[in-house]
Amino acid sequence: MRMKKIIFCLYLIFTLSVPLLAEEPDTEKPQESSKEVRVDESELIVDEDTAFESSQWFAFHYRLGNYVPSKTLGVNGNFQAFYTGQTALWHELVAEFQPVSRYGILGARGIVGYQRITSSGANTARFENVSLHGGAIYHFKYTRHQVFVPFIEGGGSYYWLKQERQNPYNRTRRGFFGSAGIQLNLNAFEKKTADRFDLNYGINNTYITVEYKYINTPTAGVLDLSGQFFLAGFSMDF
Repeated sequence: MRMKKIIFCLYLIFTLSVPLLAEEPDTEKPQESSKEVRVDESELIVDEDTAFESSQWFAFHYRLGNYVPSKTLGVNGNFQAFYTGQTALWHELVAEFQPVSRYGILGARGIVGYQRITSSGANTARFENVSLHGGAIYHFKYTRHQVFVPFIEGGGSYYWLKQERQNPYNRTRRGFFGSAGIQLNLNAFEKKTADRFDLNYGINNTYITVEYKYINTPTAGVLDLSGQFFLAGFSMDF
């Protein structure tokens, strides 16, 4: 009888110990690596159509030309004798507000201009022209990285005209202007750099521009500045 009890006890111990001997699953979490991960920007692939682009509202433009108005006689009748053939750089700084950019870009422009011409010879004269212009411009731009962007603009002008050193005078004149030109979009040639400029500085586009300009001062008399000339410059959209 005792032998049976011993056998039964051994059997019971064996039966209860089998589950405990089974291998437990490894629940230890893999050790996370503390090594820093670096990403090379040059290896990133950016979809150009979905890349970041900030909103565009403004533009800044500088342009330069050379113009001696052929119809100007001067108050004393000596304008052409003094200034024909001289360097007559025409500078313009332009600030543009662009409220419409859905179908092309429609903007309003304010322009400040300055010109100085110095005559040759021992008794030099100097003619200065300070001008303000206001008007509208339309850019034929329909895609983000459009290479060539034609534009047309027009508006009104106000001029302060002054001659110094010989036969001095001061006068003001009014008129209007129109121009047409083309912008070369530099962003189209280096799109990744352009996207970084937009992201970091808010510069949407950078252009080189060439344009034809016509000005008219119909009631200016002997100080008629009417004529046409070319300008070149650069501009940036913000």
